[in-house]
Formats: sequence, C-alpha cells, structure tokens
Amino acid sequence: MTRRVDNDRGLGRYGETDVVDSYGQTIRVQDSSACADDGPCVWIFCNDRDGRQWVEHPPAPGGVVVRSPHLTAEQAVEVANRLLEFVALAKPGALEGVRVPVRDTEEG
Repeated sequence: MTRRVDNDRGLGRYGETDVVDSYGQTIRVQDSSACADDGPCVWIFCNDRDGRQWVEHPPAPGGVVVRSPHLTAEQAVEVANRLLEFVALAKPGALEGVRVPVRDTEEG
C-alpha cells in the first residue's frame, strides 16, 4: 500500500488507484486538512460513474441521493487496508494489539 500525494494541497491518497465497486462507483481514501481533538482525520469519498458525490433527485428525502459504496469482500479488504495505513501513519502504535475477528476465530 502506498500513500501518494497528487494534489496541490499536499493531502495524501491511499492506494495506487481508487477502489471501484460492483456498481462502477469509485471509493477514495484521502487525508483531511482538518484534525479532530485526538489527531488527524481521513475522508472516504464515494463517487458514481459520472464522478458525482451526490445528485439531486426530487422523490428522495430532501431531494438528494448520496452515493454509498457497495463492496465485494475483495473491495472491502482494499478499503480496509487503506484505512489501516492511514491509522498507522496518523497514530503510530494505535494498531498494536488490534484483533481481526476472523483470524482470531481461525487460530483458535
């Protein structure tokens, strides 16, 4: 996994490319310029095939449809890896002792 900076604000994007879900939507994990009380933040951007994060849609509540990722197991792993890379860089040591439930079950 590689954090890359490819914008004029110096904000890192995680992964070589965006993750594309089963509906052709793109998911991008990117550093935020804002920080919370306990450290850096990260964005998860989701865009449809046309690059829109949302569309006006009068029948919907508030007239807006927001994009949500629809991930396969492999795509979920890609997004999870990018978030874990952000955590490792933003808060070193935070992943020590992190348990992965499936692995814990498989190992006994």
